[in-house]
Amino acid sequence: AVPARTAPGAERVEAPGAEALGPRLGRSIVDLLHAQSQRLQAMSDELDAARAALEERKLIERAKGLLMSCRGLSEDEAYRLLRQTAMSQGRRLAEVAGATLALADVLARP
Repeated sequence: AVPARTAPGAERVEAPGAEALGPRLGRSIVDLLHAQSQRLQAMSDELDAARAALEERKLIERAKGLLMSCRGLSEDEAYRLLRQTAMSQGRRLAEVAGATLALADVLARP
């Protein structure tokens, strides 16, 4: 069998029967499979990043809603407050939003 190229740390994969096609064609098939695997991994990574960004956005929206209801702020004012707090503390906006929601949860407990 013709060994497939692998990413560092990945297991080597054999392409059974590839040698029967001739060494050049077998190698081409293995290279094609490797390239396709890399594309799939890149797409998976992109999807994970998009999901994380969506979760952060939802967190920020919830924190804005909380500030709007508790402090009587407009949506823009609530966003500005979160953003200014994040900048002054050197933190990410999603971190500040999460901390805001966590504090509200603690304060709401009897």
